[in-house]
Amino acid sequence: MITISYYPLLVLLAPLLAGLFIGLFGDLIGKMVYRIAVLAVVIAFGISLQILFEVIAEGPQIVDISPLAAPWSGTFQFGLYIDR
Repeated sequence: MITISYYPLLVLLAPLLAGLFIGLFGDLIGKMVYRIAVLAVVIAFGISLQILFEVIAEGPQIVDISPLAAPWSGTFQFGLYIDR
């Protein structure tokens, strides 16, 4: 099954973006840093559970990250294959 939504990418991007935010603004935020980090991990975990339930119900999913690149164009293509 081909998935058109890109929300599985948030599993990878939520902690990465939180880490960048904390790295850049950590001194200004102070003690709130841990809340941002925990929130990013909780978001990634929640989305992971949702993806797991979808894969169990519907089978493996493919997330094509480069949908505009034609297979014959010779460009690098990237995607995710999500299964149990």
